[in-house]
Amino acid sequence: MADYYSVIYYSNDNTLEVRNLAVQGTGSAVADAVVTATVVKEQTYAEVSGQTWPVTLSYVAASTLYRGTLKDEMVLTPEEKVIAQITASGGTNLKGYWEFPLICKTRTS
Repeated sequence: MADYYSVIYYSNDNTLEVRNLAVQGTGSAVADAVVTATVVKEQTYAEVSGQTWPVTLSYVAASTLYRGTLKDEMVLTPEEKVIAQITASGGTNLKGYWEFPLICKTRTS
């Protein structure tokens, strides 16, 4: 799928962030959007087990940032490739969808 993968650490809680969530054209922050994420297997698009999906990402005050936690209970193996599917809805004409490729790595330091 992708040539570049962000890292998700094996058997660790991981923070998932969506940055720069703003109104296109004005750049004003969207502070009241509903932002959720689901992590799926890259090959099959089946949901990763071990966590209840979707995960809600919460707004970080005075920013354009939303943040949520992916739990260490997710069933992943080192070097496994997955996709974070993100949806955001801030109301009429304020919707977005992204897919971010992730690779599971063992933390070494």
